[in-house]
Amino acid sequence: TPRGNDTFPNHPLTLLLSISRIKSRSRYPTSSTVPVSHLRSRLVADNITPDRQNDLFSSLSRMSSLKKFTLEELRKHDGKGPDGKIYVALGGKVYDVTEKGSQFYGKDSPYEKMAGRDASRALASMNLLKVKDGPDDLSDLSELQKEGLKRWVAQFDEKYTVVGTLEK
Repeated sequence: TPRGNDTFPNHPLTLLLSISRIKSRSRYPTSSTVPVSHLRSRLVADNITPDRQNDLFSSLSRMSSLKKFTLEELRKHDGKGPDGKIYVALGGKVYDVTEKGSQFYGKDSPYEKMAGRDASRALASMNLLKVKDGPDDLSDLSELQKEGLKRWVAQFDEKYTVVGTLEK
């Protein structure tokens, strides 16, 4: 039976949640780096298959090599800068929507306000007025909104290229 976060088993956020579940049961403080050997032993103890373990580690490896964007850096990619790039942050990841999404997020488009911003709350709540300029804690989202955010992240993962992660 799938556990709560197994709806998108190969999704990087699900993978990070799997690792955080492991960390929460370990002897390592949450702010510390957990040795790979410890993570592997916990994955085995949790009956996670070797193929799934490899998926977890390769996804984590890919995510750790991505650029980490601050909100200030993200704002520079609103389509109005010299490079014309349009980035949208969603669920902690930063997507390049320039080519496949400029009609949605570019100048004079319906979602232009999300360009160069974290659109997590706006898309989770389906309210464009909720695009935030500053850091946003999503812990107050309802379960329905959290599910909606997961669906948006899955859609973005399929359509756009992840170029980085958003720093908190």
